[in-house]
Amino acid sequence: MNEPLFKFGQIVEGEYFCNRATELADLARMLQGGASVWVYSPRRYGKSSLVRTCFGGMDPSTFLTVEIDLYATRSTTDLTRILLAGFARTLQAHLGTVDKALDFARDLLAALRPAITLDPSGQPQLTLERREPSQVELEEILDLPARLAERADRRVVVALDEFQEIDRIDGLDARLRSVFQQQSRVSYVLCGSKRHLMERMFADRGAPLYGFARHLEIGPIEKSEWLAYLTQRLASASLTVDPDLLEMVIDLAGGHPHYVQLFAQHLKELIDREVDPSRFEEELIAVILASQESATRLFLDGLTSAQLNVLRVIASGTRSGLLSETVRTRFALPATSTVQSALKSLYAHGVLDQLEGEYRLLDPVLELYLKERLAV
Repeated sequence: MNEPLFKFGQIVEGEYFCNRATELADLARMLQGGASVWVYSPRRYGKSSLVRTCFGGMDPSTFLTVEIDLYATRSTTDLTRILLAGFARTLQAHLGTVDKALDFARDLLAALRPAITLDPSGQPQLTLERREPSQVELEEILDLPARLAERADRRVVVALDEFQEIDRIDGLDARLRSVFQQQSRVSYVLCGSKRHLMERMFADRGAPLYGFARHLEIGPIEKSEWLAYLTQRLASASLTVDPDLLEMVIDLAGGHPHYVQLFAQHLKELIDREVDPSRFEEELIAVILASQESATRLFLDGLTSAQLNVLRVIASGTRSGLLSETVRTRFALPATSTVQSALKSLYAHGVLDQLEGEYRLLDPVLELYLKERLAV
């Protein structure tokens, strides 16, 4: 089966990874210098792909890398289970065979019970469990990277994705800091997709993790880089596309990595169907909205009328001054306190971002839907 021209909704590497040369170099330099890094970007901006590409370029004789997704963390029990599963995967990948990983794991922590089980495909895999949960403190689990670094004689770099989920557990950030700061041969890449939570944990001077890690923000990819990437991918399928059409795709997606590739795939399908090029934009918008109709309507149905109307105003291009009487009167928005509450909620839930006093929608499909179907 032929590989798709564009991949989205998953971690990508190699030819499917679009540029990010500056961010990649910055992240690699900081980690190789022994620093920990906190990384913010909206969801689906490619944080995980960036980290994996960075890790793939690190010397395996010097660095041992670990990738763990904390999205399902709701309690310290969840955190322990997720961390142990991540360390087990790393050991197996590092040592090549499950038997070697089992022998290695037995020496890491006496309170752990390593075992060989079968994964859903029937392949053997290493699992790590606590012998007696009440006898194993979370701090012992958190210290496994340091033990791993000593045992493997390598610097360990641990990427914790969706790190903002630890905010659900009271006092966990302080417990993490108390362990992390003692680990001289371990660096962390702490990735999150909710700006207000990540900034509160790392930029607030009173927070336990303040000053622990350096900061790297992942923004949209430059249009010139997208043009080069899209042109190259399409050329690999013997397709030559007018740069103006590619710019239209990039602009519709707002440079958002996930949606640029999704929209480019839709464009490729229009080309395959031999649609008249003069109708590409109209057809592309129709396909995008139709494919996302159900999910978008479900989301909008869960909003208050104030939240919906605030989003409609922002989508129309009015990105600042939403609390002013002029804007509220012009768009028939409710009282200042109601608008303020709507903005706060939408920001907290990652629907909006705010930079330099201006709000913007983080989902270009939602913005397109509001413009095309619910314009003010």
